[in-house]
Amino acid sequence: VVARAVSAGRRVLMYGDETWLKLFPSSFVRSDGTTSFFVLDTKMVDDNVTRHVKPELDNNDWDVMILHYLGLDHAGHLGGTDSEIMLRKQLEMDDIVKQIYTKFGELGDGNSSQRQTILVLCSDHGMNTEGGHGGASEPETDAVAIFFAPPALQPRAPASDTIETSDDGSTAVGGKPAVTPSVAAPPYAATKRGEAFPVVWQVDMAPTLALLLALEVPAGNIGRLMPGALDHLELMQYLDALSANARQLQALVIQHTYDGKDLKRVYDEAEVSRRHCAHILQTHSPTLSHMRVSIVRQQHTERTSSGGSLGVGLLDSCGCVLEAEKRYVDYMDLVCGQLEDEQGAKYDMVGITLGLTVLAAAALNASVLALAICEPHDPPHTHTHTER
Repeated sequence: VVARAVSAGRRVLMYGDETWLKLFPSSFVRSDGTTSFFVLDTKMVDDNVTRHVKPELDNNDWDVMILHYLGLDHAGHLGGTDSEIMLRKQLEMDDIVKQIYTKFGELGDGNSSQRQTILVLCSDHGMNTEGGHGGASEPETDAVAIFFAPPALQPRAPASDTIETSDDGSTAVGGKPAVTPSVAAPPYAATKRGEAFPVVWQVDMAPTLALLLALEVPAGNIGRLMPGALDHLELMQYLDALSANARQLQALVIQHTYDGKDLKRVYDEAEVSRRHCAHILQTHSPTLSHMRVSIVRQQHTERTSSGGSLGVGLLDSCGCVLEAEKRYVDYMDLVCGQLEDEQGAKYDMVGITLGLTVLAAAALNASVLALAICEPHDPPHTHTHTER
């Protein structure tokens, strides 16, 4: 995604873990790397990132800013998840997130010409209670991803099907103030934890970020859009984003040798649904296509939860977006599952097992050799001659 952003002329900044600079040399307009090897450092390693935040928030010459903080990871290694140092570091990170989010809200408040900015908070791994990671336990493999939309992009609660168009062309439903729904309910076939947050895969981050930046999805990615992450988009934009993700996955299907006729049929059905929905939106009203997905989803969730169904009002014409979304999601679930299975089948388990066996034997042999070298020998016998 970074490479595609730079190629597309996006101006990218990076402050934090110097690994980014090694992976993407000459890609950042401005950067300042910090080393990750001083695990005892939980302060300077983050202060060197934070000192750039406020100045850059006042600049408007960048499109993406990456902040990679290392202190939280270091705090875990030093004291574990329940330590005092971990609590202090979490509070520090909370305050930084608050500052950034508040600033984004101020920038977009009352200024329609100001680009709205989304804050993405994510981790690359979790940790166990001792602060370790790299194992297969759920606390270690469970990471977090939160998308903070500024207030201007949050949904309005529709009280009726009355659509009001203001002088500036913006759309309001029912004239109600902005509210945020407690639980979004996109129809993604993902496991739910506590009925609150969908569980997604880290490979889903690439297409989501790419489409948020209006970039092409990386060609080899086998992920799909994260549920709800693009609900701030207008309806036509969202349909185009779904189509772009599916089109990239279909290109992968074509590259593989297995029979993809069934997948092609599901893909074609989704594309037909999208074109049909686009025609409905453009036929009813030019303004309708500029409505945000969050409004339609909230209306649909409220009606279905109360036992109702979509009626025949003007707003209900937007329900075709959710129908098209479901077809795309069904397709992406099928193709991603098949691609994941195929990628897993490519592993040479016999070769991997043989290699691990050889490594284990070599390590055991080295240990025996080291013991033999370090084993103390009996001191040489000395003879004492007594002179008479």
